[in-house]
Amino acid sequence: MTAAITIDPRTLPLTDEDTHTLSKLIAQYNTHLNRNVTRSNYFEGKHKLRRLGLTLPPQLRDLDTIVGWPTQAVTTLEQRLDLDGFVRAGQAETDTTLDEIFTRNNMAIEASQAHTAALVHGTSFVAVTAPAEPGDPAAVITVHSALQATGLWDARHRCLSAGLIVEIHEDSEGTPRRLVVLARDHVTTILLGKNTRPVVETTPHALGRVPMVALSHQPWLEKPFGVSRISRAVMSMTDQAVRCIMRTEAASEFFSFPQRYILGVDKESAGSEMEMYMNRFLAFEKDEDGDLPKIDQLNGQGIQPHIDELRSIAMMFSGETGIPPSFLGIIHDNPASADAIRAGEAKLVKIAERDQVIFGARWCQVANLALHIATGENANPHTLRARWKDASTPTKAAQAQSVMQLVSAGILPPTSEITYELLGYDSTTISRLVAEARKNNSDELFRIAAGAARGTAVPEDKSRERWIHSEEL
Repeated sequence: MTAAITIDPRTLPLTDEDTHTLSKLIAQYNTHLNRNVTRSNYFEGKHKLRRLGLTLPPQLRDLDTIVGWPTQAVTTLEQRLDLDGFVRAGQAETDTTLDEIFTRNNMAIEASQAHTAALVHGTSFVAVTAPAEPGDPAAVITVHSALQATGLWDARHRCLSAGLIVEIHEDSEGTPRRLVVLARDHVTTILLGKNTRPVVETTPHALGRVPMVALSHQPWLEKPFGVSRISRAVMSMTDQAVRCIMRTEAASEFFSFPQRYILGVDKESAGSEMEMYMNRFLAFEKDEDGDLPKIDQLNGQGIQPHIDELRSIAMMFSGETGIPPSFLGIIHDNPASADAIRAGEAKLVKIAERDQVIFGARWCQVANLALHIATGENANPHTLRARWKDASTPTKAAQAQSVMQLVSAGILPPTSEITYELLGYDSTTISRLVAEARKNNSDELFRIAAGAARGTAVPEDKSRERWIHSEEL
């Protein structure tokens, strides 16, 4: 649970500019808090449906029915957003300094969490600060969801003009414990005590920019902080699916035990309603006129209409999110071909590739801030490029064939990091392959030099002639 920020910035010992900035940050945080909590509840499957419909019996109103489609809308896309390091323009190798900083900050996990939070709420925030304790990395990178942070957007400079991090008390109330305000030339920390006056501490910095970056999913002019994957349409369709499943539960009850009726017998002879409902064999005597009671049942409609309705809702959900229907549990009688699978994932892959462009630019800003804090290097962020894994799902055979054709045509060197990346190897395997290739090159050159010294001929290796470069010596 997360509570709103209730402190009045005018009661704090801040400058007029900082007071005005903090007031805007708190107002923006509180304005979007309820909607962010709602989307988090949909993502976690905790949202309680209020409007259940007129056809549900009262006995099923308390039935907990969960549909995990909002979770699928987020995780299916996030699983295609794998940040794989940074490279500088004009260089083929990964930037080792940045790689070390990101490894120390455990960004292989943190980046995935930042992407998930951005897809749930529309945006997430990444803060970069100097080390504060022994053992900290040279630059400390932390990620925050929209429930833990907010910012003010500067449209002219296309970055944040101020940022706010909200640290929550670990209690059931979710009250803020500390506020961290990030500005272009200083960071202000406000410690909020439950029964004590707030403690304010300001620390200057020389970055010349706000040490916080917003990761936004599909931003546009009127919404620079992006839009959530759990849109109003997604929430509405999820509610429809929940109601449909609950109606299916009700229909299955009546279908499993069809309603029976008896003509020509009094209630005392029939027994209780539960006995009539559950008994499989009924025994009655003839009435005083010698006639037997007439027994029959009302057959239910079954659950097939509800299954068809759920399938229809799933298809609309698929069109809204770009997720293939099979990911939502809609299984067709005939398995899809490989071409059909790729065609079904085309929209999702395009969304992922667009997010890689947007997130990549923002991650480069984070990397530049980390370099500035760690080394004092204020490099041009446009010289950095974020490297991503392929968002599509090509087969390994097709991927290997495509790369080998490029190697055979002389477009790709056979032992380059780029070639190994295109083949889908992870960074650890790439490092080992590059080291092994360099070792083999050194052995080959030593053999050539030894043969020349003895005056013996060395067999010519046409396959290696082109790729023995001076940078690999």
